[in-house]
Amino acid sequence: MSTVTLKSYNLSSVGSNLELGKRGGMVKYDLVNSKFVFYKSDKTSLSPLQIGDAVNNDEALTKGQLSESLKEISSISNYSVTTSSITLNTGMKYYLTSNQTLTLPDATTVNIGDIIIVRSSNAVSNATLEVNDLVNDEIQTTAGNSTSFTIDTMTEIRIIYAGSNTWELLNGT
Repeated sequence: MSTVTLKSYNLSSVGSNLELGKRGGMVKYDLVNSKFVFYKSDKTSLSPLQIGDAVNNDEALTKGQLSESLKEISSISNYSVTTSSITLNTGMKYYLTSNQTLTLPDATTVNIGDIIIVRSSNAVSNATLEVNDLVNDEIQTTAGNSTSFTIDTMTEIRIIYAGSNTWELLNGT
């Protein structure tokens, strides 16, 4: 003859509610809104839910992960996010999210002192900044003058029109 052992986990369920012990919390399924709601032991106060860091796109973010994402977003909130090759405009801030070609405005359409700010994300490894007029315009850097410049990962540069068809490139200032 075999003995059957019955374990009591103090779980009770009525319909879509699950109570976790006599003094435990409760998980309730809200049929109207199609969601689970977690309550503290008083059965009325909402309970926080502890989860691990999300790895896949279909997983919930932790507060820490969300805070880091918000820091990144707030640091670029005044920037125009660009994902494809464009001609830049003076007085603008651009945030690059991929490798692309950025063309400076034609020197005949800008004033001395006009500035453009470009910031690259960690996804950028080889974006190109080039002049509009390859014959007359140039980019001046500490390494010399050129008609193009490669932008690396997580770099912020300021490009200032210095006159005489010359753009000055200042890195990280």
